[in-house]
Amino acid sequence: MEQVTKEKILVKVAFTNEVEAFPSDAPEDHAHIIDNRLFPYFYPIRTKKIDVKIWDAVVTLFHKCGHLDIFRRDDQTTQLIFKLKGRELDTSVVLQKKGRSVQIGRNIDDGRYEWFWFMSCKIADDGAWRVVRAASEKRFKREVEVTTEDGTTSTKRRTFIKRIDADTNELRAEFAREMAHFLMRSRCFNAATWKKIVHTRLTDQPRKEGDWLELPWTYE
Repeated sequence: MEQVTKEKILVKVAFTNEVEAFPSDAPEDHAHIIDNRLFPYFYPIRTKKIDVKIWDAVVTLFHKCGHLDIFRRDDQTTQLIFKLKGRELDTSVVLQKKGRSVQIGRNIDDGRYEWFWFMSCKIADDGAWRVVRAASEKRFKREVEVTTEDGTTSTKRRTFIKRIDADTNELRAEFAREMAHFLMRSRCFNAATWKKIVHTRLTDQPRKEGDWLELPWTYE
């Protein structure tokens, strides 16, 4: 019997005109300010897919945190780091803008400090965004045989990590949508839940060692 797969219902997001530089009627590949009051936070993700762009989520987050002015300056590098309160050593969300490049990452510090999601975007002179690189690390469990020092063999479940690099525009867009959805649903702008760390410097100035998080990819 042929299995029928139901497509998820696509749910649009609403924008606001509270920032003149980011109008709600701007082209789809330009950044908008998401109307936080109308965002479908509680839609079931198994049956519905939120049509949210990564550039809309990033600009909205910068706006909510009071750092939207960095998009008016290309000579400045700013890195926003969000750590979940009570779990500061477990998960971080990083947004960084340098010139006309933006990087977004989510890492998990479980002793290896690995990046779980990571992507890089470029902003064109006319304000259009595009995702140029994207990667995700999928974690899965598998049963393996383990031999102890006394020669005893047993079966244990171990966690493995597989990195997936998006090699098509469609896959990059899907990774970006999932990351954007995570940024909005996590509400990183909520100071009661997340601790915010901000680093800012002129791009031609050296950064302070130990302050800035090392990102996997350099700007091209």
